[in-house]
Amino acid sequence: MKTSNLHALEKIIREKSTALGFTPVRIKPENSGSSVVSIFREEWHLETESRIPVVPPMLFQMGISMRNHGIRMILFPSPVIISKDNVCAFSRLANVANRYLYQRTALGSFWVDEATLDFAYEIRLKEEMLEFCSEEVAEQLFDIPWSYFINLQTPLSMLARDIWKEDMAVRFFTELRENGHIHNDDYGLW
Repeated sequence: MKTSNLHALEKIIREKSTALGFTPVRIKPENSGSSVVSIFREEWHLETESRIPVVPPMLFQMGISMRNHGIRMILFPSPVIISKDNVCAFSRLANVANRYLYQRTALGSFWVDEATLDFAYEIRLKEEMLEFCSEEVAEQLFDIPWSYFINLQTPLSMLARDIWKEDMAVRFFTELRENGHIHNDDYGLW
């Protein structure tokens, strides 16, 4: 990666992580007893906790790496919130979220790994984007995925705790994305 692009990416990470409450985390080697182990080779690992009033707080981790003239970012809840019993519900929720992402300008997508039971948002960008549209890179790496996870936190939490079935989770997220708000009473949240 060009030095100028590296500096631009470092600036984006520093500014956006500060603005959104992400803190850098030192990655520990596997089997070290740490709760943070990299899921891929990365240069930056960040974490934050999201608190909304109707569900328990949720910890999120973000890994950002640079390889082959590109940037890769993965954002995911931690610890794992999926079980073998509800993996299909999370997959459907990810698919619905992706439909809304693609109606906008998001370049990444949500996915569910049925083997590891991970729910994540991933994006890969070309290094050149830092040269020509660094503001767009900042939005794609931080603003878009974080805003979607905030919108998904209630359905993710309710599915993980087996309080809602997938239809309720999808209905909540769909209503929130289409109307910009929901009525908590309609979902038994107050």
